Amino acid sequence: MDIIMINIPRSVYHFSVYTDEKNLIYNHAISNWDKCHIKINGIAMQNAHISMHLQLLYSYSSCANVDIAYGQRNYDYNLPSNKNETNDCLNDKHCTMVVDFQNSCTRTIPYFNCSSIDQLVVCTKQEYNEATFTWQQFYDDGCYIGTAPKITAAISKFIFTVEPFDNNTFVKVSPIHSTSSKITVNPNFIPEEKTISKLTFTDSKNIEFDCEIYLQRSKYVYVGLINTTENKITTLKTTNINKKYGEEYNGSILCCLYYTTTEKAPEKYVTRFVRNKTLLLYNTEELENITESIVICIRRIDLIYAASVLGLAILFLVVFLVIKKKYCKKTSPVLVESVECTTFATTDGTVNTAYENSRNKSHTNHAESNYAEIIGVLTQNTYENVPKQIKLN
Repeated sequence: MDIIMINIPRSVYHFSVYTDEKNLIYNHAISNWDKCHIKINGIAMQNAHISMHLQLLYSYSSCANVDIAYGQRNYDYNLPSNKNETNDCLNDKHCTMVVDFQNSCTRTIPYFNCSSIDQLVVCTKQEYNEATFTWQQFYDDGCYIGTAPKITAAISKFIFTVEPFDNNTFVKVSPIHSTSSKITVNPNFIPEEKTISKLTFTDSKNIEFDCEIYLQRSKYVYVGLINTTENKITTLKTTNINKKYGEEYNGSILCCLYYTTTEKAPEKYVTRFVRNKTLLLYNTEELENITESIVICIRRIDLIYAASVLGLAILFLVVFLVIKKKYCKKTSPVLVESVECTTFATTDGTVNTAYENSRNKSHTNHAESNYAEIIGVLTQNTYENVPKQIKLN
């Protein structure tokens, strides 16, 4: 049996052929909506005793049913065959027919589907009437990516360009709970970004990142932090950050994640954008410089401290010596108040009587007299040996 289908509705993706006993004979995806050719062999036809039906399917819902062969069973058991006698197609004879679906599947059928073209993913949701729902994307562990806006439409599409962090995610519509199959991303098909910005950071330095510029395009703007090791994104419910990150975030990527809504009747579109990707690089050199500066500063403080201690010690010593000197002057007795020297001529030269007396006499304390004392007599010859410059008249 040859079946040619023409004018297939664009909303149809599969077709099937089955018997009246609901035995599936043929099932296949549609690749050409203008014309599709089916050929069913005789072995399959032998299982069709009464009728055969062609069914068009959209997702898992039936769109159209066509009876392509119908007959009545011959219950005369005297005949060699119990096959239908009224339909040649059921009697292993060659049949060719054309089925036109131009006026079929005109009714709106609810469906949900996700497809991809290169790096672009398009998920479509269609309802009988307008409904309010939200597109959501999440990982298999239940963590969600961003928050898309709520929309009201009968037909809506969620569009996004595949990123590495989209691997192992699902797309669903809430609260209708239509969910896609798992999205698997092959990183080899995603081109490497050569113009990505870079930002160095340390444990002590705050990271500043701002996405507020995209508020001009949408009010659904978030800061995204991408873990490049696990290829997962964490959506921060803020448009800017100013905080410290540790060394474990080295190699992570900050980005701006936002959603826009557009409309082209009767469809509404929600599009996800990822912009301003910035690679975080932990700066170990700056940390070493800071450590070295701290060491140098500590050494300088030690030197200043040592110099201060030495200066104080010297100051205390000087003060101590000055105080001691003043104290000694006040308490020491005056041993000699004055010395009077008497010089006279002798045959041996000039003699200091005070010195001679002190040398020849023992140091015996005598009471001083208030009167002069005669200590010797000079004769006339005494002056003969006295130099002229000191001779007395």
